[in-house]
Amino acid sequence: MKNKDITLAGIKLYTDEKVPIDHARYGSGTRAGVRRFTAFQRALLASPSAKPGVLAGRLVALDLVSVHDLQRALAAQPFVFRGEACIEWMSGEWLDRRQLCLMTVLSLDGPREAEAELAALREIAAAVPGYESSKQKKKDILQQLELDRIAWASERIQKALWSHVASARRFTLLPRLDLANERADQVPELQLDPLLSEQQAQMADLIDACVGNGAKRDTMPAVVKLATEAFSMASGKSDPETLRDWGKALLGLRPHIETADAASAVVVGWNYLVVMNGTSTEPDAALATRARYVRVANRPLWRVVANLPTQLEDWTPALVRAGLTSAMLDPACKDKKGLGAAISSFVQYLEEEFGVEVSVAGLHELIPDSKPRAKWVAPTAVARAIGWLTAADKGDPRLLAIASVMLQLASIKPFRISELRWTRIGNIHFPDVGGVEVEITPLAGHNPLKTDAATRRISIAEGAACEALRAWVTKRIDEGAPASAYVFGEPDQDEKLYRPHAVHTLLLEILKRATGDAEVTFHSLRHTVITNEVEAILLLNEPGFVNRFAAMADPAGHVVAATSFEHYAHRIESPLRQAIDRELKLLELTNADGECILGIKANTLTQAARRSDVELATHIWDVATRRAQQITVRLPDVAEGMTWTDPKPPIFTGPVARAFTVKRCLVALEAMAKHTSATLIEHRHGLDGEGQGQLVNAALEVVAEIYAKRRKLPPADCNSVATAFALLNLDVERTEQPRYQSFMDFASLPQDPVLLQAAACAWTDLWWDGEICATEPMSLIPLLKLLQQAGVPPENLLLCREPEAQDPQGVERYRAAADLVSFSVFNQRIQVEPLSVARPGRASAYLLWTSGPEVGAAGKSNAGFDALMFTLAVWARPSLGAWR
Repeated sequence: MKNKDITLAGIKLYTDEKVPIDHARYGSGTRAGVRRFTAFQRALLASPSAKPGVLAGRLVALDLVSVHDLQRALAAQPFVFRGEACIEWMSGEWLDRRQLCLMTVLSLDGPREAEAELAALREIAAAVPGYESSKQKKKDILQQLELDRIAWASERIQKALWSHVASARRFTLLPRLDLANERADQVPELQLDPLLSEQQAQMADLIDACVGNGAKRDTMPAVVKLATEAFSMASGKSDPETLRDWGKALLGLRPHIETADAASAVVVGWNYLVVMNGTSTEPDAALATRARYVRVANRPLWRVVANLPTQLEDWTPALVRAGLTSAMLDPACKDKKGLGAAISSFVQYLEEEFGVEVSVAGLHELIPDSKPRAKWVAPTAVARAIGWLTAADKGDPRLLAIASVMLQLASIKPFRISELRWTRIGNIHFPDVGGVEVEITPLAGHNPLKTDAATRRISIAEGAACEALRAWVTKRIDEGAPASAYVFGEPDQDEKLYRPHAVHTLLLEILKRATGDAEVTFHSLRHTVITNEVEAILLLNEPGFVNRFAAMADPAGHVVAATSFEHYAHRIESPLRQAIDRELKLLELTNADGECILGIKANTLTQAARRSDVELATHIWDVATRRAQQITVRLPDVAEGMTWTDPKPPIFTGPVARAFTVKRCLVALEAMAKHTSATLIEHRHGLDGEGQGQLVNAALEVVAEIYAKRRKLPPADCNSVATAFALLNLDVERTEQPRYQSFMDFASLPQDPVLLQAAACAWTDLWWDGEICATEPMSLIPLLKLLQQAGVPPENLLLCREPEAQDPQGVERYRAAADLVSFSVFNQRIQVEPLSVARPGRASAYLLWTSGPEVGAAGKSNAGFDALMFTLAVWARPSLGAWR
């Protein structure tokens, strides 16, 4: 009984209840086309392999290449990929690759000229009953051949593969060199500039510290202008040197960004991506092109981000799309093409760095689609990356552990990076039957999911990934984290993620090194998982009445299975090739066909089949297979010309691996000062007994150094952090005042130890009894330089100077000396305030960090600053050098 009508490529088909839904049935006219195409196949199989037109015909008849692609396919050079003969060509902007069946491989020997091949193909087709042979009908022959090809494929091959067979889209997104890393022991040689990698790690921590902490601004901040000006083209410098200079200049904006807003951090972060990777449409763009894109796009992109919610979790694709559309429609923009290319790159940056997936399709005709990137990662590369992370004995152990767990989860289930980031402990369930279940749910004001279907539950069977996740969740619970805390959160802040962009940066670098592919991304793992599932379904499951892909779409978070198959399945060539080969073997070959194809006499083939005790057709296929393998060996390998090398793990030190920042040191010291139990400190702050002992010793060393500068010895009972804080009268709670916010942001980032050690040394020399001696302004330079780097405005600094009875002009001379120092550091004057009375036994001048200009006595206390500088001095101790 007729069920419904469907139309595919202009051919009206119908299905009925007795026919599996993965197949299609036709009317009598279409069936005639199928029979005609089958006859055309038989004619080609009965033609000598070296005959003109046979190669082109077999590409159509045996590999289902569209006749519209024949010219490009014939011009492509065959090569070996995964042990199979292939051809590859560009169809418009898209790559197309076909794995050749063995019959087509037999006709590869000898040069072919495209026009002669097509003319000979028309003659072969004209000899088949039903195809016209007149010269006026040659074009019609190819058109009819194409329609018959589609009809044959639709009837013989699973319907799920039909759109690919009909050339509705390319077979794969992957260039062949991107898949050449399937070798288990080596990868293509990859040149990663260690300086640029270190700069990228610093930029990741910068974004972690800035995003979500700033406020919207009504005017363009100076930092965006400075970032744009950083892209200057100095003469006489090579491209690598210029890129390093650009990266260094962008990182130099860090103090300004910390006191600005998230919009500045995001734009500068994108600028750095342009330095590192070019643009999404031009990965190898010339330096002048990169600079042009930045100059055109920085201001519009800042306006787009500045109008978004201050919390990044509240960003939605709809809001970003609206902002980008308004930027493209702005009549003030004179370079729409450049802005469109920059927006395409910026959208990719938002997806990879922040998990905000925004499609540019339909936004504006001058916004190009991003070029396809590698979307499949070999399992050997994933195992290699996980092994590097678990075996690392240097760097931030928490950072490495989070990256390892994320990598293991994403390599077996289709997680998005944003979904893993915002998963809470309460979303993880461990059933009694074993395994683990992860709930992906939206949170109010956080983690807007891409689609409604993204709300789902993912089941993970017992295995290494399950054990890794169970161990990590257990660790978080031992840290005291509640069910509402993030799985990959800070140990002591339940509502804050642990260095999310540093984790992502580490994952990107380790995947690049493990694969040898500079364009691989963490999102590639999601495509890899879905691709592997699609390939398994096509190979193992026979077509039936149930949609075989529906079960795959649910864990992927796709509304329909077609999305998973069309956009995430990148390795369907092998199952498609096998499906076609199965159908071709239904065409029985006679000994005469074998003689024509193989050049072996018919009687010889018959006798050989009898001696082997196999069917004649089976013997012919076996001989053809061996012959094709011999030809394939002579073809160039897919990786020919590439330099292969043993993959080397990244060095898990440097900015991306630094865990012990000044802020983390402050939190740990505060916990010790409050007599928090050693076990809780170990869980919440990652400091075991030995580490806690080293931190206590470093604090006591600072106390001893302060006293030694005054030729004194500290009290004998000063033997802990708590007694040190009490002795020096330090109050950590005062560091939470608004005036110290910029310094706290600065302290949360990995810093240059040289600068901080100089500032710490100056502070221990000058500080005593709650005051920083400023009798000699020149001695303040290291300390002032630190404050300048931390973004502390000079208006909040105050120098107090006692009057001199014997020298009334002393204050004026002191002000001149102070101006010289302040202008050399801040390019601005620091206020000098004369005191009304002398203070016997105290320094004649001292430095104050006030809460702002024109404040009363309550705002002129250094209590919080004293605690910060003591912490910095502890952090800078040589005994803790390995922690940094």
